[in-house]
Amino acid sequence: MVSPWSIGTEAVGLGVSIYGGIEAMGAQKDIANISMQEAGVEKQQNEVRRQAMEMSAHRQMLQQVRNTQKARSMALETGASQGAQFGSGLAGAYGSISGQGSSNIAELSQGLQFGEQEFNLTNQLDDLKMSMAKAQGQLASAQGISSIGGGIMNAGKAFG
Repeated sequence: MVSPWSIGTEAVGLGVSIYGGIEAMGAQKDIANISMQEAGVEKQQNEVRRQAMEMSAHRQMLQQVRNTQKARSMALETGASQGAQFGSGLAGAYGSISGQGSSNIAELSQGLQFGEQEFNLTNQLDDLKMSMAKAQGQLASAQGISSIGGGIMNAGKAFG
């Protein structure tokens, strides 16, 4: 025969077990939500770095265009002061200056493309982190429900 004291302690134990399972489930969900928020902030930081990289690259390209224009102007001034502003030497200098400027801009553009690829990969990783955090929250819920179910089963054995 089961004593009333035993039944009472089993009922209290069941209640505490269910409460603990519910609290643990809530804490795990909070942890998962925080992880998702962290990944979201990382995405925002990544976007700020991307914008800074793009702005810097555009400024460097504009500076390269200005440098090319200055070099052409200096070549014309030098040619004119020597009386060769209509000569083939000046045309050759212009070609060389333009070619170098275009080459420098192409290198800047390539660097920008590599940077964009890196930021895209970082965004993909952040998306995966957010998915993982969501899955961990779902796992916590399932584990909490399972824990509650186990407590109820044990109580059934004790009372049955």
